[in-house]
Amino acid sequence: MRESASTLHRCCSFFVPRCEAIAPPAQSRAAPLLTTREREVLSLLAEGYRYEQVAIHLNISIGSVRTYVTRAYRKLGVSTKSEATALALRAGILR
Repeated sequence: MRESASTLHRCCSFFVPRCEAIAPPAQSRAAPLLTTREREVLSLLAEGYRYEQVAIHLNISIGSVRTYVTRAYRKLGVSTKSEATALALRAGILR
């Protein structure tokens, strides 16, 4: 788990300035965009869970996990887990 936190910190240090350049901090804008389930899925992925593990943990199918991820990425305007995590942390969606 320490390695995940360290990796997450490096990703955030790298992507947060870029996310701010693309769009100002989205505190009030991004948080309401994501559904509760989309936030749950992103949170677990940010902790290092794989899609299969997220599906088991939330008792949903892997296809549903993919759908939630795709929708969340689209809403956040990102295309990678690192970008989504950094933006969601900055926006206060993830803690």
